[in-house]
Amino acid sequence: MAEQGVRGAFVIKHNRYARPQACGTCNTDRNLSIGPGLFQEGTWQGICEECAARLAPGLLAMLSSPKAQRAYWEAEQAAGEQQRQEVGETLASLEAELEGLQARLEDTQQRLEALRGSGG
Repeated sequence: MAEQGVRGAFVIKHNRYARPQACGTCNTDRNLSIGPGLFQEGTWQGICEECAARLAPGLLAMLSSPKAQRAYWEAEQAAGEQQRQEVGETLASLEAELEGLQARLEDTQQRLEALRGSGG
């Protein structure tokens, strides 16, 4: 979902890194926090709440709504749990494959030793 403002479109993105940054529209210093935030579309250039209130009030309202915040974090938690489950399944599959390869390696080593011991 994008909202048009004076300097282009703004979008909500999930920011994974807390860091200081100047607002992309008014250049004032601000801190980006982890979680959903408003950014200029196509960039990671964040915008401050004052500019958001002026240029993207609908998106700011979505970010400020307790219901929307709860829904966002519940969806993030569910996605994270699904990803952890998929990683666990992949890990189990790789461990089983490794066990099979180790068994084949041991068998191959025993056959090599038997061939060396028989002289031929």
